Amino acid sequence: MPDKTFHLEIQLQREPLVGDAADLAALRQGLLHHLEEVVSMKGGVDADMIFVYPGFGEVVLARALGDEPTAAAFFRAYQGSGQVPLHRIRRGEARLKVGDRSRRVVAILQLLPGDGDPWWLAWRPFGVSKDGVGILYDGWVEREGAGVDALEDPFQAWIRAEKAEITSLQTGDPGPDAPEDIRMAVTQVRGDLPDHPCAVADIIGRMIHEEVLTRGLPKLLVFVFRPGTLERWEVGGHLRVPVEDFVRAVAGQGPADAVAIVHSGVMEMPDGGEHLRCIVVVAERNGKIGERRLPLRFEDGKVTALPPLYRERREVAPGTGWIGVASSTEVNLSPAGFEGLVGGVGEA
Repeated sequence: MPDKTFHLEIQLQREPLVGDAADLAALRQGLLHHLEEVVSMKGGVDADMIFVYPGFGEVVLARALGDEPTAAAFFRAYQGSGQVPLHRIRRGEARLKVGDRSRRVVAILQLLPGDGDPWWLAWRPFGVSKDGVGILYDGWVEREGAGVDALEDPFQAWIRAEKAEITSLQTGDPGPDAPEDIRMAVTQVRGDLPDHPCAVADIIGRMIHEEVLTRGLPKLLVFVFRPGTLERWEVGGHLRVPVEDFVRAVAGQGPADAVAIVHSGVMEMPDGGEHLRCIVVVAERNGKIGERRLPLRFEDGKVTALPPLYRERREVAPGTGWIGVASSTEVNLSPAGFEGLVGGVGEA
């Protein structure tokens, strides 16, 4: 039995679900893809745990729970939102012997319901470039088994809870660590909007070029071209709904000729495979999706933009785009006010 008793007060954060909770394969694939994006952008991943329910997950950082035995005990015992989680998942980094050497890996471990502690584990080696970009190597190694001792040593501590015990658990409503900060600006525009989505993406990319190089990006930028106007939606803080639903709700406020979103990313350069951070503009226009990527190089404390690259990605399949597609979740877009936006598409 544990020889110490202490009280923990933690805050869980509710997140939109990556994947379908009822489709185990789709859920795992969505989580792995999301983890790849996090590692690429951050050069690593914070150790956390996810408790999955229909339509959403509750996330808590492992460091908020103290030592590993306490975190493992919480991981096994937590039942939030008035129901038992459908899935219990831990994510993090570890050092793992691969072949004849120790490698840094990112991993995800799912503890399945049932006797004998059945589990699913996936891990993948990665490194970090001089620009702080996470580079994933090889492919995901996936294993399934049962029992703590059947896991590789670095991951046993993630679910080994014999040295700690949760004697009582009181939960409230989980919430984001910071509410979203949504700002909207609108301006009149004149001239004809190009028909090609990459040309629309280029307009946005050029419009915000100096801004993003000097100030950086908020969490998300959304632009909507409507007849005679251009709207700019800026999202900071924590977005409480899936990005796709937010963009669809914004586009659905009125007739939309084109929609573009702007976010940061990582890209592999075509000449030699160098990985660089980039600014991504994805635009929907005339039933097609186009993309503009602006590679960034960081040297001596300065950022330099390389020539942008373009790609017409695909035609928009019915029900999958942003324009004319209803959000699957309720999105409140009641404006608190307006800010002026200077600029235009072109002269008539």
